[in-house]
Amino acid sequence: MKPGEENESGEGFLVKTDAGELRSSNVVIATGTFQKPKIPAFSQKISPRISQIHSSLYRNPKRLPPEAVLVVGSGQSGCQITEELYQNGRKTYLCTGKGGRAPRRYHGKDFTWWLTKLGIVDRTVADLDSPAERFTPNPHVTGKDGGHTLNLHQFALDGVTLLGRLQDADGTHLTLADDLKENLNKADAFAKEIKKGVDQYIEKTGMEAPEDYSTVPQVGYDAEVITALDLDRENIRTIIWACGYDHDYRFVKFPIWDQFGYPIQERGVTEIHGLYFLGLHWLHTIKSGLFFGIAEDAEHLAEQIESKSPT
Repeated sequence: MKPGEENESGEGFLVKTDAGELRSSNVVIATGTFQKPKIPAFSQKISPRISQIHSSLYRNPKRLPPEAVLVVGSGQSGCQITEELYQNGRKTYLCTGKGGRAPRRYHGKDFTWWLTKLGIVDRTVADLDSPAERFTPNPHVTGKDGGHTLNLHQFALDGVTLLGRLQDADGTHLTLADDLKENLNKADAFAKEIKKGVDQYIEKTGMEAPEDYSTVPQVGYDAEVITALDLDRENIRTIIWACGYDHDYRFVKFPIWDQFGYPIQERGVTEIHGLYFLGLHWLHTIKSGLFFGIAEDAEHLAEQIESKSPT
């Protein structure tokens, strides 16, 4: 039988693995959300002379061909890879998206500390305006060297060529959207909203906090908007796809999926008796898929399983 199917008796589950079959009254699927690297179909139209890898396979600049690199996607992975590439002397191009930017530290505290104080990490799926918001990229931050702010404007100041969204490809010719300025504005707006929330919290609570005099460069808005890129002319020999991941639960054969192919559940509990999920991005809150918050959901599931088990 396929993994996740109920056994022939109709009680519990029979799961097939490469180590044999298992039977259980309860199954907790904790495979995470990001199982399948996402690469656009038009990547197959790019010349075979261009090396292509997903961000999951990136290790360091030395493992790449020595020429220029194009990073596609400005989420956390894309920005972190871009920073490492140009800091190691590699000419780098970055196709941006609509991911937000956040200050690593503000008024003397870490970004995550403020998210906790503002209650942002405890917002539930029910608080979202749309289920699609669950798949919004996380803001640009990094933990490298103790953690620091990532900023597309700083990238431009340091020599990175910022581009809009990559739309299509033909050989070594790429077509780009003219949305660079829009993407920069969305990143900046996110940071402003976070700072505004922190400032209001400090004012409301009377909390003592050091002033923050940091400034943000705006040079990205002065960059040329490029809508066509010739990989040969720019000496680009590597494309790193930092477009994120798709979830893949094909091994679970129950019809419990929403329009996004995501399991329909309430804090990990599905309508199938004994079938649970844990560790998903936005399973219950934004921290459900992080070490930071998974313990709370695990405790909830343990209570659910115990309450529904025969005494």
